[in-house]
Amino acid sequence: AAEARRVRLLEEGRVELKDVLADLRRTVHGLNYLDTHQHQAATRIQAWWRGVLALRVLSVILVRRKIEKVHRLMELAATRVQAHWRGHVARKECVILQQLRAERRHKVEEDRETHRHRVATRVQCFFRKIQARKEAMSRRAARNKELAASEGEAAEARNLLRRMSTDTTGNNHSLRSSTRGASKGEVRGTPRRKREPVSGNLRRGGHRSIA
Repeated sequence: AAEARRVRLLEEGRVELKDVLADLRRTVHGLNYLDTHQHQAATRIQAWWRGVLALRVLSVILVRRKIEKVHRLMELAATRVQAHWRGHVARKECVILQQLRAERRHKVEEDRETHRHRVATRVQCFFRKIQARKEAMSRRAARNKELAASEGEAAEARNLLRRMSTDTTGNNHSLRSSTRGASKGEVRGTPRRKREPVSGNLRRGGHRSIA
């Protein structure tokens, strides 16, 4: 108990001593420094604080400038990226347009070629028809000539056959009359001259015997 009491008293004495020292410092400070010193100290403190604030503002300004610089760089990079992408898209569209133009030209050329082939086919068909008609007309004319020649030859053959038939009939009549007169004075059994038969083709004037 005595020891605890002694410790408590020491603590109380220490607190009192601290308060006394603080009062002593204030007294010494009041003796050493006047009111003008206080104003100077306040001015220095204000200047120091203003300097701190100025440094903080300057750091904020520097950070702002850095941010603005980074923003400008980002804008420039974004502009470059957009320009690159737009160029890529434009080139791609240009290639597509060139392909479409090439396809259109190829289609137009194909249409022209098909039209030319059709026109050439029609012209060829027209000239072939004309040539075929000419050949048919020439063949018909040749056939007509052949028929006319064959008909002329047939007519000549007919006339010849008629003349021959008339000559043979006259000869037969003369022979008959002579044989009749001679048979009266001659012996029976003498052979008579047979009449030569004329073929049916010769009588009709057919083209087979002529051919």
